Amino acid sequence: MATLTTIAVADNGQTTDTTPLYRGGFGFPANAGGLLTFEVFAVRSDGASKGWTFQALVKRGSSGEATVAESIPGNLNVFASVGDSVLLASVTAEVDADEDQLRVKCTGQASQTIQWSVRISGRTLEL
Repeated sequence: MATLTTIAVADNGQTTDTTPLYRGGFGFPANAGGLLTFEVFAVRSDGASKGWTFQALVKRGSSGEATVAESIPGNLNVFASVGDSVLLASVTAEVDADEDQLRVKCTGQASQTIQWSVRISGRTLEL
């Protein structure tokens, strides 16, 4: 019998330069897959803001292989407040090979303080 699990991971943090910030680590059990939705929101110290939403199909094999992101199509939706296209921040989802977790990589802007909020939600199915 397969086990269906609903997940939600929320995390936040801050960048003050272009050093990446990793948030929202989520590990998969063996022999499982899932469709996850990522919501990321960033606010710079001057109030400029930007948001991203995207989805990824993720799996982990039955022999305990590493978690694999089958499909990360990039940013599906990017939102920015009017006049704030100068918020030069970026977001990607990736698998952390050392921790075997899916996480979000937030890259800030040089000499700018940016507050980040990350939410990963979705469903996983374990056989």
